[in-house]
Amino acid sequence: MIPYRGRHSCKMFIKGKPIRFGYKSWILASSDGYVFSFDIYQGKSENKYEYGLGGNVIIKLLKALQKPNYHKIYFDNFFTSFKLLSYLKQMGYFATGTVRDNRIEHCPVESIKVVAKKERGYYDYRFEKLSEIFVVRWNDNSVVTVASTCHTISLLSNVSRYSKKISSKIKIPQPNMVTAYNKHMGGVDLCDNLISTYRIKIRGKKWWWPIFTNFIDAALVNSWKIWKFVNRDDKKSLLAFRRGVTNYLLRTPVKIEKNSSTGHASQFALQCENPIDSSGQYLSKIIDGKRRRCRYCHTHSRYMCQTCQIALHIKCFKDFHNI
Repeated sequence: MIPYRGRHSCKMFIKGKPIRFGYKSWILASSDGYVFSFDIYQGKSENKYEYGLGGNVIIKLLKALQKPNYHKIYFDNFFTSFKLLSYLKQMGYFATGTVRDNRIEHCPVESIKVVAKKERGYYDYRFEKLSEIFVVRWNDNSVVTVASTCHTISLLSNVSRYSKKISSKIKIPQPNMVTAYNKHMGGVDLCDNLISTYRIKIRGKKWWWPIFTNFIDAALVNSWKIWKFVNRDDKKSLLAFRRGVTNYLLRTPVKIEKNSSTGHASQFALQCENPIDSSGQYLSKIIDGKRRRCRYCHTHSRYMCQTCQIALHIKCFKDFHNI
C-alpha cells in the first residue's frame, strides 16, 4: 500500500493493514527485497479474469522475467489456485504457494477438521500426476495447506515450537514444501519495510505525487541491493547509501537558463572548469541586488558564481567547488 489520504477513485481502504488508506500496488520482488516489476491496481477490469484476479496479476508481472526456468515463484493463498499452478507449469515456471480450502479442486487430502485433531507436526499429502502438482496439509499452530510444482515433502526438517503441556519447546517435523515457502516468501514485505523506513517526506498536492516518490524510494532500495551485491565487503547501510546519493546530487552545480522558444527554465549540470583565480573574478554580487539562498549553507547571500549562476557565500565558494 502506498499511503495517500486525498481524493481519488483508485484510493483504497484495506482493514488490518499497517497502511490502511492509499494506492494498492502489486509487486514482484526477489526473496531479499529487490523489485523486478510492479503494477498499480486501478479497480475492477472489464476483462474476465481467467485465473482469478490474483492469478492474472501474477501472469502480468511475470512478463518481466526472460528466463522462466531460472526462477521459482512463491505467493500466498490470495493468488494460488490449481488452474494457475498448472498454467505456470506449462509456461516453464516453478511455483509454490499456500492455498485456500475451497481452491484445492476436490483433492482427496484429509480435511482441516481431521488434521487439526492430530498431534502437531502431522501432515497428509497427495500428488496429481497429470498437472504434477504436489499438495500437503500440515498441522502446526493452525492447519496450513501448501501446493507446489517443484517441491515435495522430503526431506523433512525439525522445527522448534513451544508446548503448553510440558511448558518447554519441542521439535516437530516440517515438510520440505513448507520449509521452502517460509524461507523464500516475504520479499515484498521486506521491500515495503525498506521503503517505509526512510520514505520521502516531501508532500505534494497532486494525486500522482505519492506514487512517484514511492518508486523513487524503490529505485534507491534496488540500487542499494546492487551496490551490496557488487561490493560484498562493504557493509554500507541503506541510510548511508541514501545520504551518499543525496550529497552527490546536492553538490553538483546547476545552471538555470530560459528557453527562448518556450520561456520556461531548463536545468542542466555545469561544473566550473576554472572556478576561481587569485582575484576571485568568478564570484560577484548579484546584479538585481536581491539576496538568494546559498547552495552550500542555505542561508541568504548577496554573491553568486558567474559560471554556475547560483548563490554562494565567499567562504562557501571553495568548499562547494572542492577547491
